[in-house]
Amino acid sequence: MTGEPREVELKFRLEPARGAEALAWLAQGRPQSTHALRAIYFDTPGCELSRAGFALRVREEDGAWEQTVKSRAAAGGKLGRGEWTCATPGPDPDVAAVRRTPARDVLSADTRLDALFTVVVQRRAVEIRTPDSVVEAALDSGAVHAGARCATVDELELELKEGSPRALFALATRLADAFPADLSVVAKSDRGYALAEGGPVRARHFKNPVLTSRMTAGQAFQAIARAALEQIVWNAELLREAPTSAAIHQARVGLRRLRTTLKTFRSVNDDEQVATIGDGLKAFSAELEPARNLDVFIEGAWGRDPTTHGAAEDEAPRAAQAAAYERARRAAGSPAARRALLDTLVWIEIGPWTKTRGKRARRRDRPITDFAAASLEKGCSRLVEAGDHLAQLDPPARHKVRIRAKALRYAADVFDQLFRSHPKRGQKFLKALETLLEDLGDLNDIATARVLAPGFSNAPEVMAREADRERALLVAESYWKT
Repeated sequence: MTGEPREVELKFRLEPARGAEALAWLAQGRPQSTHALRAIYFDTPGCELSRAGFALRVREEDGAWEQTVKSRAAAGGKLGRGEWTCATPGPDPDVAAVRRTPARDVLSADTRLDALFTVVVQRRAVEIRTPDSVVEAALDSGAVHAGARCATVDELELELKEGSPRALFALATRLADAFPADLSVVAKSDRGYALAEGGPVRARHFKNPVLTSRMTAGQAFQAIARAALEQIVWNAELLREAPTSAAIHQARVGLRRLRTTLKTFRSVNDDEQVATIGDGLKAFSAELEPARNLDVFIEGAWGRDPTTHGAAEDEAPRAAQAAAYERARRAAGSPAARRALLDTLVWIEIGPWTKTRGKRARRRDRPITDFAAASLEKGCSRLVEAGDHLAQLDPPARHKVRIRAKALRYAADVFDQLFRSHPKRGQKFLKALETLLEDLGDLNDIATARVLAPGFSNAPEVMAREADRERALLVAESYWKT
């Protein structure tokens, strides 16, 4: 159990009534198996395993027990996630076996593991064989139980057992053509931890992938792009279930980060599909923008004015916000978003850019450290040039500065782990970028308020306060150049 076995699978959410139909379509007459599965998930009292990116379960299937440790992702930016499995005599975890996996670093000498929640599902599965691959399609229907709390489970998984990932992606694409199957990255364990904490699944922030100096620019791009796509897919699922301000914001952050990553790595990933991929992500983001703008306006410019806190004054912006939330919910469940996210995943993993030769291949295969250093230097120069005389720029020009600052911050944030020889210098640089972005964000919110406020009452009072804020933010023009 000391190696890095990988589980390569895609998970989909369908309406419960369509799951069996989709599995039958995948089976094409092949025999299906049915199993009752019961899995108990364990963690330390402080949930150190979960915080470190691991899940530990002991599962019963047909009277036999097995223990599995899963990681959030495989090492080295590879596709899939780490999975370490061994047989166990009963429902209690084998701590010694856990110590033979990468999760050993989380466990102390006197670690106590507690049962947190249980997953009980009926699994119907079929094995799909082609001349060069074996893919298992499995439909899980059941529930997650944590004390008295419960959440339903209905998901379809495609797991590559043998062969090339291309077969997995080809099957997933055909499935998405035939059924409204939405990509999902919210695992059963994620729902279980949320139940154990007493609340819903929370919005997902971006989680930096691990980059190493041994990686190529292409491998690093895949790792970063996967992490951003996971953030988008996670929050899109929450939007389909019940839109919240946090889920809308984090979905947009993921979309912006992924689109920025495409541009940062343009010399690496430039192929005939990249423009289409970018357009699909941009279109999805545009559908979420009204909701995010209204959230910021209501919580900020509108909320800061004491004259807007009466019931009548609140009614119009809240109604507009509710309509924008419904638009976001529909967008997250739309065929356009569904295909854009799946097509993006397939392109990241096996797009034409991964197979190019010659000059493009040399750019793709150069060391990530060389690429990152050049990218950061270029980003700094472009930001300084764009932000010269910031106070004299109009709002659209300031917004362009903000876009460049965000691109640099995203790159610096993920590339920082590659250059640890001067950690304090890197922290200072990231802090300066964060300060700049906070003020540029406030200026952008003021510009947005100018557009939204006239549609509601008390607009003059709101805009007067925002104009005062804008003047204060622009007084010290040169602060950001530190």
